[in-house]
Amino acid sequence: MLITVKNGSETMNLDFTSILTECSCSCGRVHSSEVRRIVMKQGALSELPSVIAEIGDYHRLCVICDENTYRVAGKRVAEMISPAQIIVLNPDHLHANEKAVGMVQNELGDGMDLLIAVGSGTVHDITRYVAYHSGLSFISVPTAASVDGYVSNVAAMTWNGAKKTMTACAPIAMVADIDIIADAPMRLTASGVGDMLGKYTALLDWKIGKLLCDEYYCDRIVGTVERAVVNVKNSVEKLQSGDRDSVALLMYGLVLSGIAMQHTGISRPASGSEHHISHFIEMTVPSERCDALHGEKVGVGLMLVSRLYHAFNAYSDAEIAERLSDYTEATDSYVSEQFGGLAEEIYKENAKDCAKGITREQILAVLPEIRREIKALPTPEELSLLLDACGACKTLADIGLSEVEMLPELYAVAPLVRNRLTLMRLLRCFSFSK
Repeated sequence: MLITVKNGSETMNLDFTSILTECSCSCGRVHSSEVRRIVMKQGALSELPSVIAEIGDYHRLCVICDENTYRVAGKRVAEMISPAQIIVLNPDHLHANEKAVGMVQNELGDGMDLLIAVGSGTVHDITRYVAYHSGLSFISVPTAASVDGYVSNVAAMTWNGAKKTMTACAPIAMVADIDIIADAPMRLTASGVGDMLGKYTALLDWKIGKLLCDEYYCDRIVGTVERAVVNVKNSVEKLQSGDRDSVALLMYGLVLSGIAMQHTGISRPASGSEHHISHFIEMTVPSERCDALHGEKVGVGLMLVSRLYHAFNAYSDAEIAERLSDYTEATDSYVSEQFGGLAEEIYKENAKDCAKGITREQILAVLPEIRREIKALPTPEELSLLLDACGACKTLADIGLSEVEMLPELYAVAPLVRNRLTLMRLLRCFSFSK
C-alpha cells in the first residue's frame, strides 16, 4: 500500500509493498517478512473487517486491549467484528511479564483462531507472546506511535525480573489509523521519537560489531533505517500540533524498524547501547520509582551514549592508546554485587562473552573507522534540540532518577544486560579519569 505525505517542501511516497515483498539482497540473505498486509492512513480502522477477510478464514476472534485503548479503539473494533471475545486489562502497572501473560491465557476462550492487539507496546508484546505459545495468528492495531515493536517477531518481556527478548510472532497484518495515533497523548508520541532517534547509536554499535568481529551486516537495511530516522528528524517539530503527515512519517519509521528486525532475524537495526541502558533501568529500578515509558528511557539512553561516545572521540590517538586496555570480562563477584537477585540471569546471558579476546591492538587498528562513525553521530546538543521539539525525555532527572547516583554504573554495568558487542561495552576497559 502506498500513501503520500508532505515532509517540509518534499512530497514523499511511503510504500509498504516493497518492504513486505521477499527479496534477495547483496548482503547474501533473502529478506522476507511475516507481515502480509499493512494499512496505514487516516480512517484506516474502518478497513479492519476487510483486512481480516482478505488474509484468512477466521471465525473466533479475541480482542486484547487495556482500559484506555478500549475507549480509544477497542470497543469500536469489537463492534466491527462482532461476535468476538474481548479481554480488557487494567493499565495500572501493566507490564509485559509472566503475570500479564497468565491473565490473558486464563481468560482466552477455547477455539480462538485470531487475536487482535489494540494498544501500544505492552499490549502488543503480551499478545504476540500469547499468540506464539498458543499457535495463533494476530493482527496489530496500534493506538500510538510510541514504540518500534508493533511488527516485531520477538517480544520484549520482563521475566522473573530480568529483561529478555523472547521468541514470539509478528502480526500477519497491521491496521494503523493515523487519526487515532495522532490523537494519542503527546507523551506517547514523544516516546516513539525517543525510540526512533535511538537508531543513531544502535546502527553505530552494529557497525562496531562488523568492524571488530565481522558480524553479519546489511548495508541496504542500514540505509533504509537511516533514511527513516532522517525523515523523523526533519518533521519532529510538527508532531506537537498533531500534524498527520509528521505522525505518519514517525509511524512509518517505527514500522520499518520492526520489519528490519524481521529481515535480519536480529534486533541490531533497532537496538544498541541506548536500549541496554533502558533495559538496565527496567531491571533494577522499581516501577514505583521510575514509571517512564520504554521510548522515554531509550531517549535518555541515547543522550547518555552520545555523551560517552563523543567524549571518547575527543581524546587524541595517543591518549586513547594510553588509556585503553584489552577487554576484560566482568567477574562473577562483580555481577553478583551489581545485579543481586538477577545475577544468575546475567551469568547465563554473558556465559559466552561477545567481546572476549578483543585486544587493545584490535580496537586501535580500526580506530579511524570508529572515529568516523562517532563524528557522524549527532552531538548531545543536537539531540537535545530534537527531543525538546516534541517534549521528549532526555535526562535521568526527566524520568525521576539521579545522574550523580546512577551514571557511573549505567555506563559500566548496563552493557551486561545483553551479550552484544557495543562500543559502550568496550569502553568499560577505557579510563576516562587518569
